[in-house]
Amino acid sequence: MMALVWLAAVVAVDVGVARAARLRAETAADLAALAAAAHALTTSEGACARAHAVTTANGSRVDRCSVVDGITEVAVSLRFTLPFSGSRTARAVARAGPIGADE
Repeated sequence: MMALVWLAAVVAVDVGVARAARLRAETAADLAALAAAAHALTTSEGACARAHAVTTANGSRVDRCSVVDGITEVAVSLRFTLPFSGSRTARAVARAGPIGADE
């Protein structure tokens, strides 16, 4: 019985850590897309450079950054370690741009 309780606790901790990492990746992607969108209308290279800076500050990395017609799309990954299951990667994608740009 004690082993079953221990197993449930281990699973709960791993799930909690994974969910927190996924939320961190989503937040980093959102912030990077918004930061890039602020620079997207002037230069796409500057926009993606800004996205890289924001994701680095959030402990993640940019996998892909694109700017099309002022709309930025940023894909981010975040490495994390589960206490009992080892190393994993959380991924997220976010888009940002001017209001009505994708209509």
